[in-house]
Amino acid sequence: MNKRLLRSLLSLMVCMAMLLSLAPAALAESANAPSTEMAVGAVIHGFEVVENGEFALLNAKTTVLRHQKTGATVFFLINEDTNRAFDISFVTPLSDDKGIPHVFEHSTLDGSKKYPSASLFFNLIYQTYNTYMNAATYQVMTTYPVASLSEAQLLKYADFYLDSCFNPMIYEDESLFRSEAWRYSLESADSPLTISGTVYSEMQGAASLETSASYNAMKAAFPGSHMGYNQGGEPTEIPSMTWQEVKDYHTAYYHPSNSLTTVYGAIDDPAAFLALLDEAFSPYEAKTFDFSTPDYTPVTSPVEKVCQYPVYEGTETENAAVTYITFICENATEEEQNVLDLLTMLLSDSSSALVSNLVDALPNADISVYLETDGPEPAVVFVATGMNEGDVQTLRECIYASVLEFAENGVSQNILDAIASSLTMETALMSEESDLGVNMAQNIAYCWATTGDVHAYEKSIANMDNFEKYQTEGKYAEVAKKYLTEDNQRVITVTTVPAPGQQEAIEADLAAKLAETKAAMSAEEIDQLVADTAALASGSMEDTSELVAQLQAVTVDNLPEEIRTYDYTDVTDASGIRRIDVTADVDGIGQTYILLDAAAIPQEDIHWLNLYLNLIGSLDTTEHSSADVYALQSRYLYDGAVKLAVLNTDDAQGFRPYIRASWKATDADMAASYALLNELLFESEFTDTALIASNIALFRQTMKQSYEQEIYMTQLYRAVSQSDVGFNFYTYATGVDYYHFLSDAQALLESDPEAFAAKMKHIQALLHNGANAVIGFAGNAASIENNRAAADSFLASLPMAEVAPQTYDLPVPASAEGIVINSTVNFNLVYATFEQMGVEGGFSGAMDAMCSLVSDGLLYPLLRDQYGAYGVFHGADEDGMYIISYRDPNVAQTFTVYNYVPMLLQQLQMSLDQETLDGYILSSYSYYALSSGELTGALSVITDVVNGDDPFRRLQWMHELKQLKVEDIMAFAPMYQALLDNGCMSTAGSQSALNTMPAGTYENIIKP
Repeated sequence: MNKRLLRSLLSLMVCMAMLLSLAPAALAESANAPSTEMAVGAVIHGFEVVENGEFALLNAKTTVLRHQKTGATVFFLINEDTNRAFDISFVTPLSDDKGIPHVFEHSTLDGSKKYPSASLFFNLIYQTYNTYMNAATYQVMTTYPVASLSEAQLLKYADFYLDSCFNPMIYEDESLFRSEAWRYSLESADSPLTISGTVYSEMQGAASLETSASYNAMKAAFPGSHMGYNQGGEPTEIPSMTWQEVKDYHTAYYHPSNSLTTVYGAIDDPAAFLALLDEAFSPYEAKTFDFSTPDYTPVTSPVEKVCQYPVYEGTETENAAVTYITFICENATEEEQNVLDLLTMLLSDSSSALVSNLVDALPNADISVYLETDGPEPAVVFVATGMNEGDVQTLRECIYASVLEFAENGVSQNILDAIASSLTMETALMSEESDLGVNMAQNIAYCWATTGDVHAYEKSIANMDNFEKYQTEGKYAEVAKKYLTEDNQRVITVTTVPAPGQQEAIEADLAAKLAETKAAMSAEEIDQLVADTAALASGSMEDTSELVAQLQAVTVDNLPEEIRTYDYTDVTDASGIRRIDVTADVDGIGQTYILLDAAAIPQEDIHWLNLYLNLIGSLDTTEHSSADVYALQSRYLYDGAVKLAVLNTDDAQGFRPYIRASWKATDADMAASYALLNELLFESEFTDTALIASNIALFRQTMKQSYEQEIYMTQLYRAVSQSDVGFNFYTYATGVDYYHFLSDAQALLESDPEAFAAKMKHIQALLHNGANAVIGFAGNAASIENNRAAADSFLASLPMAEVAPQTYDLPVPASAEGIVINSTVNFNLVYATFEQMGVEGGFSGAMDAMCSLVSDGLLYPLLRDQYGAYGVFHGADEDGMYIISYRDPNVAQTFTVYNYVPMLLQQLQMSLDQETLDGYILSSYSYYALSSGELTGALSVITDVVNGDDPFRRLQWMHELKQLKVEDIMAFAPMYQALLDNGCMSTAGSQSALNTMPAGTYENIIKP
């Protein structure tokens, strides 16, 4: 399996089988066993029970069944988790960059024989009782997961998904292909011809140098195989895809014999799912699939190449390249691959010699290592970001030297102990995962798709038991010397570099080709295309109410108004120390939450404060090396973070900055965790210039990637900052202004490292104070007492000096803002506070259903189905309301749609009945009804109390949500009009996209 993908997709890979004695608190100690009819050898609705077993990590009883007619595999994991999940996955190999499996994933959910509606999937998301509903295409598989708190509802979703997968409407309706994949659009006979399509827009937004570098590397390492093709589709290749190709792909691979179905959770009637599956599978005959790669041509000697990635002129190129060095591990045995898997984890660890040596050799670079087993041969892959083309040889030498050093010295015992401790915590806290069933189903499916073994994921977990064993037996050194030294000639080095100006050239070339295509059209063809484009833009809303009602299994009347509540105390002592203790039903583990007053930081040092917080934990301290610090954090500060926090206040300033430290630890480790926090905060050293420079480069690189892939979050933060002074402080300290500050900090570090260190020590001194501290803790009664002693010792080590709060006069983002990013798609935002919208009382639970109604009934049909945006985010919280288009090819058209919302809402209300509105209530309610992990819920109580909020106000929102009636809808229309009239707006996109708007639209244009 591709371990790198799995680690990034699902954190559960780091669980270890030998530590399963710590059972997740939210799952029952003994799960419901499968019914007696599921005994081995029994046949249930055409499925033979092959084996029964246990998945102890999940407290689940497992059953594997084979469909007698088709050989399809079904895997039940039955426990007492009420967030039940269903998933069906198919192996979907790639043969080009068109993205055919991705387009079919979209088209699959565009209607089926039993449920003939292209809108129904999104209607079900917004109008039924689900906690998760989606589909995804990966390098080797396509998967369709769904989850619900209701078993009856999950069964209906299973029926919808199965009919969608096996009887899709796309066979008869080419318009579905044109909507999802690509189509020509022409607004008028005089307008330029353009290309639209949901997947086309999505992949334009998904494109990045980092993903392109991965594809380039895999194509070079495994020429002629499926590796390296873009499963989502390259925007330049998507328009070459045909409708027939998509239909042929479905015929080839969407077959029961090529599927794995997983059913997870508190399932009382497995037979009902089996009956449904048998009905879907029985029309098929058994089929054998061959996923070999006959065109694969193995690399036999070293390969080195450079690939270019198109970016806009003016894009920063220094330290922007990505290098992949791939070592083919020819004929590696299964055991050797298990060893290599753990070895790559150790090499990637921040405490490893490889990471340390790279800091010295290439301070701006960052490295990760993973085992690739999705291809025709296993390979170990080193990935270095923050590179320049001329750095490759230095990187290669660093890798060879570090591998030999590792082979000679192995890994220290304290690192192995830290890994064991971290894995113990991961296992014990598994129930904190909110979408556990969905995540497990996808993990299991991915491993099955690459191995054919339904238990492959369990085996990969069990391998985590061997970290220390492989060290003792010398296995790491053995495989390192065999595969990762210069003796291995099958090494492929690929560097992908940014090419400024190429993106403009590509766009110009596309425009020329489209102009040529239009010129070749007849007048009749042009008129028809104009008419088709207009018809799509003004298309009528599809009525799916009957189908939605058919697929609803839960009614609003059945919804319980109950949540998990916690007992807590909130006491401030005579010295001004505030202690908030929340009693949680966990044993021997606690969640700590500390606030230290940072109000003494002057305005000119705000960015230095954030840099200080970013750096600590990665540097030497007076007592430990940086490598030891990393290991100690894994050992004692599980899930730890030290960050800036801002609390709103009633004084003239309106807010107060704090340092927030949070982590989880066992009772036995709690005192040591506080001691380590003290060491990180107040004993970090700032003398290792190379290490600091490396970290700053990594911070900039990470923020740059965020701006390219998640710029909508920056837009939302900047929008909220216009009306919330505390939020503006946070945004100024951590956002775009901080990104630019990092260049100045880097310059000072290079020119005067002593001055840089003095600045850091100055921040350290200002923070070294326990006055006004807040100590929050969640755990059982014994853990609370244990934490009190450790916390008191921590506070006793700090001075208690009066804090003189500073005053701040910070710049505020413009109310109409353009943000220039390196992207071919756009993100368009409108936002307003409830005060700006004239809403008395602020947020109510009913607004969740309203946002779902507007999203499902108006925004998605217009922005996605008609105008080609990939998606839209619309929501409300206690601050205000927002709408953000996502990976959107348009700007002006999108704001036009926003302006129509109040009018369209009035029209929608005229046809809305209570039954339909109840569907939106159901969907929104599932969010409130979904229980969080025990410690996660307790931590939310702490943060609510700290912020002055009612920690159990969710009950009020649930009540408000259930009380929403059709006659209430029109009261929201003025709110939407005020959102547009009084709120703020922003667009993130290329400079050329911003230029399409009238002059003066944006008060300010920034470029991160």
